Amino acid sequence: MKRAFFLFVVLLVVGRKVPAQSVFDLVFEQNQTQLKYLAAQIAALEGYSSVLETGYVITGGGLDSIAGIEQDDEDQHANYFGSLAAVSLAVANDPRVAGIRQYNGGVSTVAVAMAGIATSLAVTVAANLKTAVAQDLAALQELLTDGDLQLADAERLKVIGVLYTDARARFAFAVDAFGKMQGSKQ
Repeated sequence: MKRAFFLFVVLLVVGRKVPAQSVFDLVFEQNQTQLKYLAAQIAALEGYSSVLETGYVITGGGLDSIAGIEQDDEDQHANYFGSLAAVSLAVANDPRVAGIRQYNGGVSTVAVAMAGIATSLAVTVAANLKTAVAQDLAALQELLTDGDLQLADAERLKVIGVLYTDARARFAFAVDAFGKMQGSKQ
């Protein structure tokens, strides 16, 4: 089909006996048209290039903003977790802390006296009380030392509450057991 069309055009041109100058003019006019289209395309590409460059600037600014937000977020997390390692004055000055130390000191005193009774039960109970006191005081020290644990104040106070309740109950047990051991010795 294309061949037939091409032959038709060639015969038409040859049949008309178009002078060579006309053919040159036709070719030149076609080049002029192409140049106009190319100029229009170049202008459009320059406009697109300008828009593209503006888009890159906006995108770059957006990416910089995102990076800044991410850094702020990381800093905020680091500050929060750093604050969890620090013991606040409210926790350190909680009156139950002094109570834990007093009760455990009393338990230690009773345990020493209990060990003096010299029965196997008294010696065993005294040793267990001393071990429990040492564990409580170690836990309290760890809880009140900056950097040892990462806990919020509420969590630290909750643990202090448990240690306080345990120390008070242990002291009551130690005093009661010592009184019974002394009574059975006599």
